[in-house]
Amino acid sequence: MKSLPMSSPILRSAGFFLAVLPAWSSAAAVKPQGSGLPLAVIGLDTIRGKDMNQAIIDFHSKLTNSDRSKFDYENLLKKAVNDLLLLQEAEAMQMDKDEHVQATVASIRANIGLGQYLKQNFHPPTVVSKPEIATAFARYYRRFQIRTLALPTLAEAQRRAAEIKSGVSMDSLAKAMSLDTRRYDGGLHPLLHYADIENQLRDIAEKLPVGEMSAPYPFHDAYSLLRVEKALPADPKELPKFEASIRAMLLDEKKQAAWEKFLAQIQIGRAPVINQKAFDRIAMDSVRVLSADYLKGDTTVVIQIPGGSGVTDQAFRTRVSRYVMSDGNVGYQKLVERALKSLQAEASLDAVVKQKGYLAKPSVNAAAKRAQDSCLIEMYIQEMVVKNIKFNKQEFADYYAQHQEDFRLPDQFKLTQVKIVSKDTADQWVQRLNKGTDFKYLASQIPKGSTTQTLVNSSEEWVTMETLPANVQRQMKDLPVGGHSGAYGTTEGWVIFNVEDRRKGRIKTMEEVDMQIRQVMFQRKFKAGLDAVLATLKKNSNVVYFQENIRNYFGKSI
Repeated sequence: MKSLPMSSPILRSAGFFLAVLPAWSSAAAVKPQGSGLPLAVIGLDTIRGKDMNQAIIDFHSKLTNSDRSKFDYENLLKKAVNDLLLLQEAEAMQMDKDEHVQATVASIRANIGLGQYLKQNFHPPTVVSKPEIATAFARYYRRFQIRTLALPTLAEAQRRAAEIKSGVSMDSLAKAMSLDTRRYDGGLHPLLHYADIENQLRDIAEKLPVGEMSAPYPFHDAYSLLRVEKALPADPKELPKFEASIRAMLLDEKKQAAWEKFLAQIQIGRAPVINQKAFDRIAMDSVRVLSADYLKGDTTVVIQIPGGSGVTDQAFRTRVSRYVMSDGNVGYQKLVERALKSLQAEASLDAVVKQKGYLAKPSVNAAAKRAQDSCLIEMYIQEMVVKNIKFNKQEFADYYAQHQEDFRLPDQFKLTQVKIVSKDTADQWVQRLNKGTDFKYLASQIPKGSTTQTLVNSSEEWVTMETLPANVQRQMKDLPVGGHSGAYGTTEGWVIFNVEDRRKGRIKTMEEVDMQIRQVMFQRKFKAGLDAVLATLKKNSNVVYFQENIRNYFGKSI
């Protein structure tokens, strides 16, 4: 008999099953003893205490301290039984032969095998030295102040450069004609750290002595001149402020360099075989790259590493498309080359993982089996439950009519507020209001031009509670007309609100809440459908619970 791997993702997919099997009830004293004894037998499969141990550990780690004290853990056993029934039925229907399931399992197996290989063979640096940080600080936190003049043509830029060299003020020219955003400052930029200056500008600035101007250079659809006004070393007093970010930056650089070196070593002796015809077909397809047709690749292998899986035309196009979406400013040909490099490296890793036997390791096999079980259960539920869920307009209309208040928007208010600088004065206001003094009367006593008390009358505007701070909302949501809040501290003083008027929020239209109703109806129908499927499976299956073993394990029967 086989045992269900209880650490499976199946048992952790709370989205499907915990909504169906309510597990929140009185606390259970879990006693993980007798772990080899059977708790339940479902056909030829057995769930033992040792299977439950890992499931409980996994689930327990996801709960808050409060939830742990009231979670009824034996419901995980009920859930495990239901999962196993679904799995057995999916296997009986040979869903494990489905191409999607097999592809998913193969991908997960490859990823887990790769993860184990990298854990044992790739050891990235974890330390950055103080001298390295000091060197980076001196380079990236130098300070520059530059002045720029942007002109429409190269000829114009050359002419103005000659004028400046002959003594014409660059400041005046910039104010008169510069096309860049610093025009009204005479082209003068603020004093900035090297790291904060735009790359092209800082590359030019660091090569120029103070007071010297650059040759014209193309920049943002114009031709610019740049002069360094100030160049100062990094300020040692700023090092503590930037040390952590510099360390993180350098560590990332070290890890990336180590990874590139590791990949280079992996690829030694694993020369790729490039299907040049297939590669050229992709490289010449830039016109369609933003269309859906571009992704309609085929199974032709473009890159093949000896001993590894081939990279198909479809996979290559998908990678290029992803690069285009994330880095569209880079030319298409460069992105194709980037995809070639990355996919070649991944194919080499795939080859070495296979050749070193990582895909055959017991832990990888177990993980792949759990992945397959999860896929099968989800596929079975999709076919037998989800596909049979149907909606009709009358159901939606009936639900909407019966739950009107659920769709009501928050009440709206017209408020008057007073801002008071002194807390003592604000407290006095609240005390007098609590004793029945009229808010408007108090407001009328505020001296004109007072800097300690300011009345802000917003009674012409309807507002909702959501526009107020959370602590104000809690007190004011039930206040009647004429009611007042306490005094709330703000950066501008203490604020007291008075309710001038209130009205109930409107009820959203059925069209506005269509998706909300659809979600509720789906959950109802999903639960009913899954319950019906499980009831049929249980009726036609032999499920046996070992109550004495369950009592020993959980502290009570189920």
